[in-house]
Amino acid sequence: MILRSYETLSSLIKSICHPELNSMIYSIYIVSFAGLTGDWRPQYVDTEFARKSMFGERIAHGMLVYLIEHNWAYNLKGGL
Repeated sequence: MILRSYETLSSLIKSICHPELNSMIYSIYIVSFAGLTGDWRPQYVDTEFARKSMFGERIAHGMLVYLIEHNWAYNLKGGL
């Protein structure tokens, strides 16, 4: 099921994009983001497939990483 609700995406981003969140992106966030975007490629969600890749583990979606970094930068500047 693809969730394309702005409120759902906004809620996910707010819950994971907290300035005190450590650098590890947890599995639940990657799977949730895959569900929101419909991007279920194996390098993101399949542990066995990802172990055989050049990274050796699952990776996060580029846009998810961007959203987290953008939020951290926004919070470092003190918001608007």
